Amino acid sequence: MSLHSKTNNFPSEPAITFQTGSDCSQNITFGNASSDEIIFDLAPQSGTKGKRKRRKKEIIISPESVFQPPSNEQLQSMSMPPDSNLNEISNPSIYPPNDASTFQPTLDFEERSDTEPYEVFTKKPHETTSKVGYTSVLKFIHPTTIAKEYRYPEMKQCHGCPDGNEGVWRCRDCLPSYVQCRCCMRKAHLQNPFHHIECWTGTHFRRAALWEVGVYIQVPHHDVTTHRICKQLHWKVQQREAFEQKMDSDELQKYAFSTHPGRTETKAESWMQADTDVEMSDADWVAQDLLYMDGSEEEESNISAAEERKREAIFDSDLDKAYRRYGFTKASRPQQSDDEESLNEADRPSPRASEQTEPDVRHPATLKRVIHTNGYHRIRVISCSCMGPDHNVQDLVAVGLMPASFQNIRTLFTGQLLEFTRLANLELYASAYQVKELLSRMTQSLGWSMTDNIYHEFRRMLHIDRWLRKLKWSGFCHHGDPLKPLPAEFGIFCATCPQPGVNLPDDWEKDADNYIYGRTFIADGNFKADHIAHASGGDDVALYDGAGMIPNSDQYKQYIQTVEEVRTKASCENTFRAIESAMAVSKACDITGVVGVACARHSCYAPGGLTDLFRGEQQKNVDYAFVQALANTNVNVKQKVTIVYDIACQYYIHLRKRIDPLLNTIGLQGLVIDRAIGLFHVHAHKDECFFRYSPTFIPGLAYVVGEGMEPNWSALNPASVIIRSSKLFARADFLDDHTSNHNFRKMMNMSQTLTQMLVDAEREHVHHENVFSKVSASASAYVEEWTAQIEEAERQRMEDPTVMDIYGADAFNVKLLHISKHGQSRT
Repeated sequence: MSLHSKTNNFPSEPAITFQTGSDCSQNITFGNASSDEIIFDLAPQSGTKGKRKRRKKEIIISPESVFQPPSNEQLQSMSMPPDSNLNEISNPSIYPPNDASTFQPTLDFEERSDTEPYEVFTKKPHETTSKVGYTSVLKFIHPTTIAKEYRYPEMKQCHGCPDGNEGVWRCRDCLPSYVQCRCCMRKAHLQNPFHHIECWTGTHFRRAALWEVGVYIQVPHHDVTTHRICKQLHWKVQQREAFEQKMDSDELQKYAFSTHPGRTETKAESWMQADTDVEMSDADWVAQDLLYMDGSEEEESNISAAEERKREAIFDSDLDKAYRRYGFTKASRPQQSDDEESLNEADRPSPRASEQTEPDVRHPATLKRVIHTNGYHRIRVISCSCMGPDHNVQDLVAVGLMPASFQNIRTLFTGQLLEFTRLANLELYASAYQVKELLSRMTQSLGWSMTDNIYHEFRRMLHIDRWLRKLKWSGFCHHGDPLKPLPAEFGIFCATCPQPGVNLPDDWEKDADNYIYGRTFIADGNFKADHIAHASGGDDVALYDGAGMIPNSDQYKQYIQTVEEVRTKASCENTFRAIESAMAVSKACDITGVVGVACARHSCYAPGGLTDLFRGEQQKNVDYAFVQALANTNVNVKQKVTIVYDIACQYYIHLRKRIDPLLNTIGLQGLVIDRAIGLFHVHAHKDECFFRYSPTFIPGLAYVVGEGMEPNWSALNPASVIIRSSKLFARADFLDDHTSNHNFRKMMNMSQTLTQMLVDAEREHVHHENVFSKVSASASAYVEEWTAQIEEAERQRMEDPTVMDIYGADAFNVKLLHISKHGQSRT
């Protein structure tokens, strides 16, 4: 494909030509053929068999041909005023006039005359035309971004008003963004109350808020058996609308008499206008205050003198800090007379204010602070407590607003923010503090450290949000006590492992000895998931202790304290005691790590199988995690279970003696349990351990690597760092959320995983059948004898694993056996 453009002057409509056909004989041209041409060669090259032939071509680009000015029809569809200068509006290089106190942007590009040829780029192999396109339009990207910061006199009319009222407000989140009057901006955002808007001051657009144009949130009753909009709530909304309509008319009158097209209001006029901005009667102010007097708000009459003094002290302290931060001394501070009336800007918006004034959230009749995915917002929330103060919290939750407290509500978090934070933590490992800092910068890009600190409230709401989601996903809408869930009831396990009553046929017990019904688990310790000890426990609250991936804390601690750790010595010296001894004692940490149990074939965490370590990786910690995994994953006593562990040669010696009392409590007494060592760790043991405990030599275990916990830990470790200093129950909920999400992702990809495993198994089956046939043919005299020895060893390996040493015959013994059979040595 070739691209070519020839330039003489600044064209307005370049021609675009597509060449088609095998010989490029057919041309399809758009635009003026006499002007610049952009030619695309779409014909396939002969002899390339569908491949594109690389040719070195010179590509000449005209930057002016990139910009296409709108036509008259397009401008009319944009509701442009009839007296607009179309040439000036369509020209991207037009800048705001200097008399509007704006700056003339200076581009760091070399000046070029109209007759100077453009730069010629040579397309190299494997190079796309994006470089050419970027360099050609770069000169117009910067002016376009600067032009957005200006309100052209021709575009000052409100986009939504048929009467052509002046618009000074525009939304940064709406697309496209038009200037609107106060009334139209409010009506357009009653259903989108969390957008960021701007206000034209005469020289620039300042940051504004939707409360300045009268946007509010109406909270209906959640009970569908009654009227969702009661009479009291309807009256409040009517009063608010009447008040805002008066503010709208005042704004229209101000702009109708203070300015005219082409003239900008001076600062002196703005100051004089601010003194007579809004004149309201006493009845208007009383009606406005009545809008917020309900059972959920604390009224002025109910505020005690001590509470008022406490609030004044807090305000004075904050004011002193602000003065000191900006270098004011007590003598240089601005003084306010006693008879001067102080008006809250939240209750008296001014569209011409040069700076946005944050309202005082401590006032009972002021705005609510709502935290959304795009930052902090101040907005009016109109609700009703005619059904009782407790119902007000339920009404807020029903509309998607989670209150930070349940009395004297001042701060609300949106459900979208809580979901976004959870996904950001699961996918990006972003902590609540990082999300809080992000929201602060999105709210106020300069001086974001001065924004409200909602970190503790934010963490508390995330804690509650996780609990609510677990309840919903576990079906607690119609049954069960949400405060008393069953053990591991919130857990998500593997959907593929054979589980009676879940994914096995009803008559599976007729063939219970079949290998496909066997269960295999892996266990491993992780010392990166430690926890720093706190001096005091604090207000640590457990919402679902023991209902997820981590067992009940009280029951687990009681078991650890009552069971004595007994050291066992195996014939294998390599038991990885270096790690165990290094993490045995820690003065800084009260938890030195975790032990996890998962299914060996798909690496899904077992519910209840994630336990804390207190003094290294002790056997009793692994025992409890293993038994909890058996109890919460639908294991039947007729199923054979295999545990794959790094030190299984030592761990299995007294396993039945240690866990049989626990198995009796869950109805699994007499369960057959085998042992194995993962294919990676087994090579760090003695050679005998390879033949005795390698999954390769265990019949019915199929192809199991047994190292699935290692990639699980690599995904969990970045999240563990975030919660090293958290409260214990918050840490437990955090780990439960990440491990459950791991299993959920496994489940979503299980069809692809099983499909790939089936393809690999069929391919490897054919390969190994061929290899086995060749080996059997070369040793046909010994096949029958060796088969009998292997079958006998496999029958006895559960009681005596040393019988598997027959696989360890060295080369010297094999050579002697060959000489004794044939009388001579063959190589």
